[in-house]
Amino acid sequence: MIGTARSVPDEWSAHEGLAVQPQGLGIHALNLDVDVGPLLQVQKLLDSVIFAKSKGFAGPLTAAELEMMNLTGDGMAWTWWRCRRRCASAFRRRTFFQRGGYERNPVAGRNDTVAKLIAATDAKMDAEAQLSGARALSEAYDSARP
Repeated sequence: MIGTARSVPDEWSAHEGLAVQPQGLGIHALNLDVDVGPLLQVQKLLDSVIFAKSKGFAGPLTAAELEMMNLTGDGMAWTWWRCRRRCASAFRRRTFFQRGGYERNPVAGRNDTVAKLIAATDAKMDAEAQLSGARALSEAYDSARP
C-alpha cells in the first residue's frame, strides 16, 4: 500500500484518481481501521500543528482552524491565513473546496467565505461539545490525566 500511494505525485488530483482504481481502494479503507485510523489521524493533526509553527503561525490553533487544515490541506489553510491577514476583500471572495465536496458539506456549503466557515465550524463544535457523549468523554479524559 505504501508503495502504491507513493507511486503517484503528491497532488490531491493524483490521489483522487488512485482512489477509484482497484489498487487504491485498500489504501483509503486503512483509515477506517480501529487500530490504525486513530493513529493516522493524530499524526495528521500533529503534522498540521508542526506545519503551522514552521510557517510562523503564532499561538495555538483553534479547533476550527485545525479542522480547516484537516479538510483543505495544510498548504491551502496557510494560503487563506496569509490572505486573511493581508487581503480581506480577496479572502471574502474565495472558496477553498472542490465544488462537489463543498456543495455536499452541510457546514461548508452554506458558508461561502473562510471567515464564515470558521465561525460555523466553531459554532457546530461548541454545540456538539455539549452533547452527553462528548461531555462523558471529556470527563473521562480529564480524570485520566495526571
